[in-house]
Amino acid sequence: MMTAGELIQDLLRVYNAINKKIFNVGVKQQKVDFVGNKIIIVSRNSRVPVLKLLDENYPLSTRQLDHLLFQVFKQEIEASLEQ
Repeated sequence: MMTAGELIQDLLRVYNAINKKIFNVGVKQQKVDFVGNKIIIVSRNSRVPVLKLLDENYPLSTRQLDHLLFQVFKQEIEASLEQ
């Protein structure tokens, strides 16, 4: 049986590993909380440099790309947690 602290550490490792896989950089700061039967992960991440560059001239496109990257991230973390 895993303790809450061990579960939190595993979640932090998984979250950071997926962030590195997709964005090629780890998170700056992250925190895990349990609220009822939900897991809340709050993190501070670096922006993908190319999106920062494009955002000046194409803000709608970069918001769409941010959204798509977040969807891929959620799929990856869900698959990892199901394993």
